[in-house]
Amino acid sequence: YLLARLAGKLAGGLAGSQLFMARARISPLIGAGMLFQGGMTLAMAVSFQRTHLAALDHQVTTAIVVGVIVFELIGAPVAGRVLSRGRRP
Repeated sequence: YLLARLAGKLAGGLAGSQLFMARARISPLIGAGMLFQGGMTLAMAVSFQRTHLAALDHQVTTAIVVGVIVFELIGAPVAGRVLSRGRRP
């Protein structure tokens, strides 16, 4: 889960920066700057548990929470580096 989330954020940021580079100056590292955005992940997991009236598998819940915690811990320093290296329009 951690590797898939990391790869998805980095690939999405790179693809987005390449698609919209002509219209705006966007750093290819924008995905790394979004690593710490995990609130929606937690909200979706809780919503799923409540909607389906069944507990989400404990392993899945644990993976989601650990992933959010890990990326929250490393996200701020990474975002700071991305912002300091970002291109200015």
